[in-house]
Amino acid sequence: MYQNNPKIMNSSHFEDIGYHLKNELRKAKSSIKICVAWIRWSDYNPIFNELARKGVRIEVLYNDDHINRRNFVSPDHSVVLYPVRGRFYNSLMHNKFCVVDNRVVITGSFNWSQRAYSHFENIVFIENDFKLVKSFLHEFEDLKNYYDDYNNQSKIACPYEGCRSLSYNLGVLGDESGLYDESLVDIWNVCFKSGHLTFLGEQYENHLHLHLGIKDVPDREDSDGYYGIESMLSELKNERDRVLKLQEYFVNSRKNKIHAVGMVSMINQHEHIEWGEEQEYAVNILWSDMYYRKLIPDVIYDGDCDIDCIVRRHR
Repeated sequence: MYQNNPKIMNSSHFEDIGYHLKNELRKAKSSIKICVAWIRWSDYNPIFNELARKGVRIEVLYNDDHINRRNFVSPDHSVVLYPVRGRFYNSLMHNKFCVVDNRVVITGSFNWSQRAYSHFENIVFIENDFKLVKSFLHEFEDLKNYYDDYNNQSKIACPYEGCRSLSYNLGVLGDESGLYDESLVDIWNVCFKSGHLTFLGEQYENHLHLHLGIKDVPDREDSDGYYGIESMLSELKNERDRVLKLQEYFVNSRKNKIHAVGMVSMINQHEHIEWGEEQEYAVNILWSDMYYRKLIPDVIYDGDCDIDCIVRRHR
């Protein structure tokens, strides 16, 4: 029998934001995931502690800076804290969102700080938009991974002759072919500043895409079009598992630390078929390390760096 998708409900507030926010937090039944730059700990800890005693799992990501350290008041021991440090190039974790019971997204310009109460701010509550919820849950988990891995990070200098600029290592997955789905996997060092490419190695694999969970990925949405919290959580788990398998493969099979994984694809397929335009290719990034994510683009185009050498190996 066809089921209607859960009704999406939303509301926005520009005044008495703290009141509305705390009221929404108190409705939590199972979990709260908070990711905000600054927190007025003395103001929100009573709510955290009250909910934690009722069995609500609370996780808080926040900036590990002098503001939060100066105002810090420790919540109940069951509240899990992730103080996030800025990266080496002084970027800031400036998020302002919260996910309640994997169902409600709270976001907007409002920081949970003392000064925010006197500013012109806004806050939005969105309930039952599970595609949106999933995107915020992905970001939360990515930032947790960043927190866990922060102390293991190190800078890599470009090995190109005469260049010592910051760089990253890119794993490129080739297409599969043949009876055993053979594919080429190679590693490149990419210079952030000048786009230099340095080949670091290669290997051939069988059935790798199947192992990594990226072969013929099905649409997880139910066949009747229904998409609820169970569908979202199942989809989220499968997508997180695929990311983990990508990371594990390159960690276990390579001596070089990998900061991004991509595949070569044609970007003008329609124009090529319809109008006979010359084929153009790019490297689509499937995953990138949170430490470098703001520096590594989602797509590497020819012109960002000379990717012809990568394309020739994978077409």
